[in-house]
Amino acid sequence: MKRIAIVIALLAFLMFGCVSFDPNSTRESVKNPIKIVEPFEAEYREGEVLVGYRTMEDLERLAQAIGAQIDVVVPQIKAASLKFSGKTVKQVINEIRKLKPSGIDYVEPSYERKLPVLPLEDQTISSASLKSVPPDPQDDWFIYQYPHRLFDSQSIWSAGYKGTGVIVAVIDTGVNGTHPDLVGRVLTGYDARTGENFSPNSDSDTHGHGTHCAGIIAAAIGGGKVVGLAPEVYIMPVRIFDPSYVGDINTAAGIVWAVENGAQVLSNSWGGPGYSETIKRAVDYALRRNVVVVFSAGNDYSDQSWHYPSAYTGVIGVAATTANDKVTSFSSRGEYVSVGAPGEHVLSTYHVNALLGQPYVFMSGTSMACPYVSAAAALLKQKYPQANCYQIRKLLEMTAVDIESPGYDVASGHGRIDPKAALGLDPSKPVPDIDELQPATLKVRVVDRAGNPIHGVFVTLIDRATGKAYYEKTYHDDETDELVARFEFVEPGTYDVYIGGPDMYLGELYLGFPEEQLHYKRTVTLVGGQTTFLTQTFLSSLKIELPRRSTPYTVSLVHDTTGETIPLTIPAGTGYFTYILPSNASPGYYYLVHNVDEDLKAKITLNGHTFEMESFYIEDIDIYVFVKYSLLFEDWPYLYIF
Repeated sequence: MKRIAIVIALLAFLMFGCVSFDPNSTRESVKNPIKIVEPFEAEYREGEVLVGYRTMEDLERLAQAIGAQIDVVVPQIKAASLKFSGKTVKQVINEIRKLKPSGIDYVEPSYERKLPVLPLEDQTISSASLKSVPPDPQDDWFIYQYPHRLFDSQSIWSAGYKGTGVIVAVIDTGVNGTHPDLVGRVLTGYDARTGENFSPNSDSDTHGHGTHCAGIIAAAIGGGKVVGLAPEVYIMPVRIFDPSYVGDINTAAGIVWAVENGAQVLSNSWGGPGYSETIKRAVDYALRRNVVVVFSAGNDYSDQSWHYPSAYTGVIGVAATTANDKVTSFSSRGEYVSVGAPGEHVLSTYHVNALLGQPYVFMSGTSMACPYVSAAAALLKQKYPQANCYQIRKLLEMTAVDIESPGYDVASGHGRIDPKAALGLDPSKPVPDIDELQPATLKVRVVDRAGNPIHGVFVTLIDRATGKAYYEKTYHDDETDELVARFEFVEPGTYDVYIGGPDMYLGELYLGFPEEQLHYKRTVTLVGGQTTFLTQTFLSSLKIELPRRSTPYTVSLVHDTTGETIPLTIPAGTGYFTYILPSNASPGYYYLVHNVDEDLKAKITLNGHTFEMESFYIEDIDIYVFVKYSLLFEDWPYLYIF
C-alpha cells in the first residue's frame, strides 16, 4: 500500500498539531469550510481549477500559495479561475486541501459541456406528417414547421403577441446576424472566451447550432423561408462554444454579461454531468433578477438526475417531443424536467447553405426544444413585463398539454408547452391570475454537533402532490452571506426533504465513504410568498472495538486540528474492548494511533456502517496508525465525526 501521503500528513500533525488551541480561530475554520469538488466521472479540463472567494486578497493569497495565475474573474458572483502548469488538477486540489485556506468557499474542476443535438439528418422536406397548415405565402417553408401547427402560432401572432421588444440571450455557438431571417433581430453579442463584443450585423457562429436555435425563437415573418415562434424578439448572442466549450468560468461571465445588458430570457441548449458551483452562482444571479432561465434536458436516452445546469432549482428544464406529441427516445428523463417542446426534425435557420442550397437545416435534440420554450417565455414577457421568473414558468407548466403519463411525469414534465393557452387565448384553458402565483422559498441549514454549518450536503425536495424534485447543496450564498441549501422559486405545498452526505463524488470527498454518509428525512409545508427555515443536525455515531491482549495497552483517538486526544486504555484479557464516542465529543477529523509493538486490527462502526481498520508502523515518528484500505483512497486514516 502507498503510505507516503499519510506519513507526510501525520508528520505535519505531530509536529504542528499539538500546539495551544485557540477556540475562536478553529471555530472560524469550521464555520467557513473550504469545499473541494474532486473530479471523477465527469470530464474536466487539466491546468485549471475554479474558485469561489470572499475577497480578492483571499484569491491572490491562494494563487500565490499554489503557484497559479489568476485568469478569469467574475466579481459579481465572486468566482475565478486559476491556471497552472506542471501539475494535474487532482494534485492541485490535494495541495489546496492541505493548505485549508481561509476566505475560499469552494474549489472545483472546470467541467466540459456538450451541445445536446443529434447528427444532421437526411435533409428532405417531403414528409406530410411534418407539414404546418395553412401555408404562408411570405415564408414558403413555413409549411414544414410542424411546431406552428401544434401551437396555432398564427392565432398568437394575430392577437398581437410576437415577443415584441423582448431580449432573449442565446447562449450557444454564436449567431449569424447576416442571415435573411435574422437581419435586424440580432443585438450586440459577447464572446465568452475573449470578453470582446460582436457586431449585431456579423456572423459570430462557428458551428450553426446557435443560429438554428436563434431562428426557432426569432426568425422574422417575411424575412426568408421560416418563422420563429416569437418573430419580433431581439436575439443577444453569447458565444460559449467556438466550436469547443470555453469553460464554466467563461460561461458564467457570459451569463452575467447577458443579465447586465438587458436579457430577459436566457436560452441555453447545452449541459452535461458535473455539478458546478460556478455556474450555479451565475444562474442564481440571473434568477434573482427575474430573468427567465431555460435549459435543455439532455439527449442521454436515460432517466437521470445529474444533468446540469438543467437540474438547478428555478430553471426550466426542457424535454424534446415529436410532431405526434410523444417524448422522443433520445430525450433525457428525470424529476428535473419542467416541460416538453418540439425537438425532433425541426427546421430552422443555419449559418451556411445546407438544405437545397439555402441557409436552413433540419436538426433534432433537446437543443431545439429549449428555444421553443424560450420563445414562449418571451411571448409571456411581452404580455406580463413585470412577471417574475417563477410566474412565467408556472404559466407554461399549468397550461401545458398533458402527454405521456397523466399528470406530472419524468419524461415530459408537466407536458408539451401550449403558448396560446399560456397567453390566455384558449377559452377552454382558463389562466390563473398571475399575481396569485407566488413562489415559496426553503432554506436548509445542516450543522454538526457543535452547531457549525456543513458545506457540500445534498438536499432533495420532492413535491408530495406531483413527484417533481428539486436538488440543491449547502453552499455559501455570497448575496445573503448564508451557508445553506436554498430552494427559491418553488411551488407552495407539502414536500419530503431528503438530506444526505456530504456527497463522495460531488461534495467533500475527503470526509468519508458513501456508506458512511448520514441521511435524514424531514417533511415541510411551504407557503407562497414566504421563506421557511429548516435546520438539520448531523450527529455521527462511532463505536470502536479493539482486541484485548495479555497486557493492558493504550490507543489514542486524536483530533487532527485541535490536538485533542482521547486515550483508550484497553485492559488485559480476551475478546474485545468497546468504546462509544460520547455525544459531547468535538466534531472533525480523527486519527486512531497506538504504540504497541505490533500491527493491530480495529473494528469500526461509523454511522451504522461497520468496517475494519489495520494499523501499520511509521518508523520516522515511531508510531502505529490505523488505516482503512480502499481501492479509491488506498490508505485512509481519517474518521470524520459530525
